[in-house]
Amino acid sequence: MPGEDESGLESQNLEAQKAQLVDETARLNESLGSKFVTNFSLDSGGALQIFNAQPVENEVQPHSKIAAAGIHPNEGPIIITTGALGEKIRGYLIRNIRGEKLTGNWNTILKEVSDERKPGSTPIGEMRGISPEEQNTWTRTMSAAKENAQRRIESERMQHAVVPASLAAVIEAAK
Repeated sequence: MPGEDESGLESQNLEAQKAQLVDETARLNESLGSKFVTNFSLDSGGALQIFNAQPVENEVQPHSKIAAAGIHPNEGPIIITTGALGEKIRGYLIRNIRGEKLTGNWNTILKEVSDERKPGSTPIGEMRGISPEEQNTWTRTMSAAKENAQRRIESERMQHAVVPASLAAVIEAAK
């Protein structure tokens, strides 16, 4: 049918697509052991889902204007621009990737960033919906988060395979 992609998504209304985007991302995160996104609760309900990956301008260069990317239940695909807010969110992501189970409230984080900011310091930055020009960066960040989660799962699986033998070797050596 004209105006419809192969998946039939273009025929759905925008709100239904946003809801499906949130649900599919949550499902993928669950299937990846909660290693795909970091969730930030919203006072209005639901959660802001931020991909556990650094946005890049090319294959290795961190993006100069985008600190994070993810999904907002009302806004759909979003980015967080560089600034104090982006730095705070990156700190949460790094700690989450390291295995700390973090829970954060988005509104509390916004207040903290505002309260901590001193006149003349780093701009706050913002969370906003993506533009068509930012779609590739958003998609690359999402893909990188999935790959990172898969690597973490594989690394943990390998650790389960080698730690017992390594422990036995050290115990034997200590005798």
